[in-house]
Amino acid sequence: MLYVNDDTGGEEKERRGKDYYRYQATKTPGEGVEDQTWDERVPARKSGRLSVPEQKTIQIRISGKVQRVGMRNCIRSLASRLNIRGEVMNMPDGTVLAIATSDPILLEKFVSMIYACPRAVIRDIEILDHPLTQFMDFQVRRIEP
Repeated sequence: MLYVNDDTGGEEKERRGKDYYRYQATKTPGEGVEDQTWDERVPARKSGRLSVPEQKTIQIRISGKVQRVGMRNCIRSLASRLNIRGEVMNMPDGTVLAIATSDPILLEKFVSMIYACPRAVIRDIEILDHPLTQFMDFQVRRIEP
């Protein structure tokens, strides 16, 4: 049920079955608000908004006291919460290396959450772009010396 303020003394009349609302601010034509359909008032949605978000792969190298403190499992847990796919591994030089694929905004959040891993003392996090790599899930890998 829509109401219209028409030019017959300002009385409100009930209008049914119309898909627009008309309001006329003055009695002279050409002034005030003209009739508009719903499609004209609501901007069109962009068709690309509902598509799959852009994927990006990054390489994260974490240095400090990060081995033998549960860092890899913490990173895997964070990744599963954010639906990030990739892998994490201890490196022979004492760092932890993670390769992660997801939406760029989620990757930024993921990197910032790494600092919250308990028992780890992070000295530096180095982030580099990596060629786009698709993973099935997020895995902890072991590197044999």
